[in-house]
Amino acid sequence: MRRSSAGRTVAPQHLAVGEWTRYGLTPTSPPLWSASNTDDWRRDYANEPVRLSITARSKGSEWIVPLEVPVTIESGS
Repeated sequence: MRRSSAGRTVAPQHLAVGEWTRYGLTPTSPPLWSASNTDDWRRDYANEPVRLSITARSKGSEWIVPLEVPVTIESGS
């Protein structure tokens, strides 16, 4: 498990070329340094992409792939 400075974690996962996976996101509160309240924070970021930094490894090489991923908000059942 890797943990970012913001406290978000994800377990390393092996995917072959062309494979994909889906992750669920949990809404968070604004950071302590933000002047926004929770409602304003969520409204401001509701339609913004999530920025990811993917570390890929293959045959002794490693590279970082920055991505912006659109977010689809699904209602809970």
